[in-house]
Amino acid sequence: FLSGDSCMLPRTALCYVIGAVPTNYWMDDRFAEITLTILLPEGLWTRETLHHFTPEMSTGFGSGVDFPFEFPFDLAASRPPRAITNDATGAGPFIWRVFGPARDPYFKANDDVHQVNVVLRNGERLEVDSRPGKRRAIKLSAAGEVTDVFHLRLRGSLGSGSYLYEPIPSGRVSFSWDNGYAFDLVLIDQTDT
Repeated sequence: FLSGDSCMLPRTALCYVIGAVPTNYWMDDRFAEITLTILLPEGLWTRETLHHFTPEMSTGFGSGVDFPFEFPFDLAASRPPRAITNDATGAGPFIWRVFGPARDPYFKANDDVHQVNVVLRNGERLEVDSRPGKRRAIKLSAAGEVTDVFHLRLRGSLGSGSYLYEPIPSGRVSFSWDNGYAFDLVLIDQTDT
């Protein structure tokens, strides 16, 4: 994927096969048509849309490079505003995966800031899951060690503009981040059966 590219996956559902009845046997009993009875315990069909973001090189004023010294401001031309499209029927949950190195990663969807004040080294990953019943914010080390980092989030409540699990609105959403790290944003569309 290129920066900001998306990939929409087909709808899926968590289900259990609770019955199987063979209906037609073919030729020599090696193949059969089977009628399955399926139980959907959550009653939700889910479709995920993956947006992958990588840092973009900024270009200076006509020279193609930024000034070689650090200042508290950037001399490079700013990136044009970005937008993503959430094809869900309403505001929905997301999974956010940030790949280190990164410091205090965040993204802003419209006016809502989603941020965790954590330092990720190379090979580490931050994963935020905002699905109801599965909510978590964890840091995974390169060795596979899992650390809960929920307490390091930018604090806020639903609708405050700084709630970590604020659902992503449907439709066209203005989108920004500090362009310092790569991450995936998986938008989740859940539909009742």
